[in-house]
Amino acid sequence: MARIPLAPPRTLFHRVDAWCSKPAYQEVLDTVKALGHNMRALRADLRFEQAVSKWERP
Repeated sequence: MARIPLAPPRTLFHRVDAWCSKPAYQEVLDTVKALGHNMRALRADLRFEQAVSKWERP
């Protein structure tokens, strides 16, 4: 059993994030659900993912 429930509060930010992740992954990832409890951690993770997506392979 997970220590963090995978039913975060349904804030506007979390709903938009879940809506954006569905086309890419066909579902809302568990990490998004778990990070939804901590907005600062979710925003930091999203910024990291955006930065990684801009990297180019040599």
